[in-house]
Amino acid sequence: MTDRSQDATRAGRLPYFPFYPDDFFSGVFDLTDAQVGVYIKLLCINWTKGGVRHDEAHGTPLRVADDFSLVGEVLALKFIKGSDGLWRNPKLEEVREKQRAKQAAGARGGSTRQANAKQTSKQTRSKSSSRTQAKGVANAKQKGKQNASPEPEPEPEPEPEVKPKPKTKTKGESGGLLRGVEPMNRLKIPPPLEHVEAYIKSRGSSIDPQKFLDFYTSRGWMYGKTKIKDWQAAVRTWEADHKSTTNNQERGPFG
Repeated sequence: MTDRSQDATRAGRLPYFPFYPDDFFSGVFDLTDAQVGVYIKLLCINWTKGGVRHDEAHGTPLRVADDFSLVGEVLALKFIKGSDGLWRNPKLEEVREKQRAKQAAGARGGSTRQANAKQTSKQTRSKSSSRTQAKGVANAKQKGKQNASPEPEPEPEPEPEVKPKPKTKTKGESGGLLRGVEPMNRLKIPPPLEHVEAYIKSRGSSIDPQKFLDFYTSRGWMYGKTKIKDWQAAVRTWEADHKSTTNNQERGPFG
């Protein structure tokens, strides 16, 4: 970058302007080659100085053309004279305004980013400080626990005394309780005679316990093809069949 370009950048304007070939060719289609050359030089002066002063366009070092009349022709065709006496190209000034708006937006964005960065940095430092303080407090508590005298262990409670359960007593034939007899279990096959007798008596039935026990023992405790699982249910079935047979005998063969 040249010294002039650096000066222009520091002054807040770009040392260059965009060039649009299609627009340029359509705009100089009716100009001569000499006028085109003068036009390009005048555009450069317009960009760098903010405008063209007619009486300076032929002087040194801004000599634009040997024939000064070409300057007046091109200015009249492509430039507009302002109230300050400077000639400006409308299209070039439009580009300048767009670039100024971009620079202003970039400056605002840079300020915003810088402010956000500062705020983020401040929040990060605050969080880091909070974590450090919390860690210090936790370490102090842990250290205090380690230095504190241990609490005495509680004495174990005495185990409750377990009293033995009384033996189950089973009712016998006399209605009393038989000592030393195992508890009645309806699912135990074959059942003890004492249990069968006690169960039949509790139901007030007149069937013979020994006969019932002998009958099913001889058949392997099968009811038809079904294995008997509940001997008390078999007693009730035997009892029902016994009643039915008795009633039929009382009624006779013809009822």
